[in-house]
Amino acid sequence: MITNKVWSWVMIFWACILGLGAAGAILACQEPTTPVEIQISEPEAISLKDTSFFISLGTDSIRFDYYVAAEGSSKLIVALPGWNHSPHQYLEHSTLLDSARARGFAVLLAHMGKSVYADSIYPETRADYKPLATSTWWINEVWPEFEKRGMMDRQTALCLLGYSTGARGALTLAQLDNRPRALALLSGDYDAYLDTHDPLLVNALGAYEDFPERWKRMHVLGAASYQPNCAVYVAHSNGDQVVPIGHSRTLVRELDLREMGSLEYSFASGGHNWDYWSREIMPALRFFDEHCQ
Repeated sequence: MITNKVWSWVMIFWACILGLGAAGAILACQEPTTPVEIQISEPEAISLKDTSFFISLGTDSIRFDYYVAAEGSSKLIVALPGWNHSPHQYLEHSTLLDSARARGFAVLLAHMGKSVYADSIYPETRADYKPLATSTWWINEVWPEFEKRGMMDRQTALCLLGYSTGARGALTLAQLDNRPRALALLSGDYDAYLDTHDPLLVNALGAYEDFPERWKRMHVLGAASYQPNCAVYVAHSNGDQVVPIGHSRTLVRELDLREMGSLEYSFASGGHNWDYWSREIMPALRFFDEHCQ
């Protein structure tokens, strides 16, 4: 004889089948699990943000989007985009936001525009680069503003994530201040001497031949200035046709020689694009988890 309890389970099963189809029924009837690698749409992600705000930069200002952690946390990821990219590309092309929040991280996206994280704006800086954020401005204005808004303090497990020019920015900021606990650097350009005709640096600093001292300060692997005191994850594709992998190989070699902290690196196939960077988001988050307990 079939009991009432059995009939109840049978009815639930067929309701799942009819309403969702076989595959949907299996999902609907299982216990929910914590989403750690589920991508959500950009509009949906933007609607989740706790706040957007601007920090003054002379006659201009820089926008930041802040997303609270799923359950409240003292862990924060600051995500820096590539040159002239919107940081919302992290939302469109990767699982960063949902995966980070599921791990207890708040996320802060910085709209850095064409910034190359130079230390200053110079008379020779091209006009459309002059209203851009410098690394000096970030240290003097941004970290204090985040603290003022209650988004971080000196006890916060602060992690910096960047790709392309944003990776250079993350490394530069870690050199200038000891707040960050961990970095994830994807496809970054760190060696200013690898291409002394790099148009982005020429536009920001002036020609190398005319201003070698400025270029020396932009060389983030320089012996005198290189002092990041945090864990570092470095990733670069060996098929990158935009930023040569030599930048990251040199960085890893320098970190090994100086023994300045925990280091992991990954040199895999791919290009200078989101097909590659999206694959590196989860390893970066695992690295942050490891160093932010």
